[in-house]
Amino acid sequence: MMTSYSKRSTVAGFVMASFCVGGVAQAGEGAGSHYVPGTRNDFLLGVFGPAGWYVRNDLWYFDYSMGVNPRGGVVTGEATEKAWLNTLKLSYLSNKEFFGARYGASMAATYVINADISGAATIGGGNALTGGDVSGLSDLYVAPVLLNWTGEKQHFTFQGAFYAPTGGYNPNAKLNTGRNYWTLDFVGNYTWFDPATGWEVSANAGYQYNFENPETNYKTGDETHVDWTFAKHFANKTALGLSGYYYAQVESDSGTLVGPKNASDFQAYSWGLGPSAQFNLPVGDKSVGIIAKALFDIDSKDRLEGDLFMLSATYAF
Repeated sequence: MMTSYSKRSTVAGFVMASFCVGGVAQAGEGAGSHYVPGTRNDFLLGVFGPAGWYVRNDLWYFDYSMGVNPRGGVVTGEATEKAWLNTLKLSYLSNKEFFGARYGASMAATYVINADISGAATIGGGNALTGGDVSGLSDLYVAPVLLNWTGEKQHFTFQGAFYAPTGGYNPNAKLNTGRNYWTLDFVGNYTWFDPATGWEVSANAGYQYNFENPETNYKTGDETHVDWTFAKHFANKTALGLSGYYYAQVESDSGTLVGPKNASDFQAYSWGLGPSAQFNLPVGDKSVGIIAKALFDIDSKDRLEGDLFMLSATYAF
């Protein structure tokens, strides 16, 4: 039996749900997008905590490979990419209600500590892609609308957000920290959680509308994504889970490419899973939530494929 459940001690799941990080810019243009598989399938995705401010820091590392992909208006051959990134996230939850739901808002800023890429020559002409690295701020994520409806065991949070192209971008660069286009992101986060037994089922489903990259006149096709976590919470405020994700573009890319492929040939998907864990460290009369995840791609097409590792810390003021 789980007898010491506390919304404030387990609100870390909400904080992850409300912040969605964007990775290094690389179908989608460069075999990636603002959605990073494995960063949204956390604990208690649909749960709101008590009113107040919440801060979260994610340190994450990925090791990916990619096949032929569009980059800077040309078709680029196979490559590998490794990166360390850090995301700082701030959230405010209120007791104000709209349509019977509590209101909140959040934003996240990601800094690329270091990312490096190596691989094949550009197929469409131009300079060979033999290697390169980059660091700097990535695109800013803002969720001005979070609406939460809560029942005895069921919780649902609607999330309306956007990515702003604040990261560095050069169409001729081998690697960028930003994607140079806006993205609208609409997500529904659902949690079924029984505090008496500690069992949890959480999932979210989202739709992303991507605007055109004005530097390359290339549009990454709109995207859907589903992330989920099955978990068991214990009386000592730890939790163990299995997390997974499925991603697919609902339409192909569009634009002009130099090379043997057209933009319409790229329409990405991927899916994967891995273990996740959460525990709390006492800090005075509060606690810091620690979350660890390792996610592994099982299959993908026209997209980065590899492994993602995340270590997160959360704190409620």
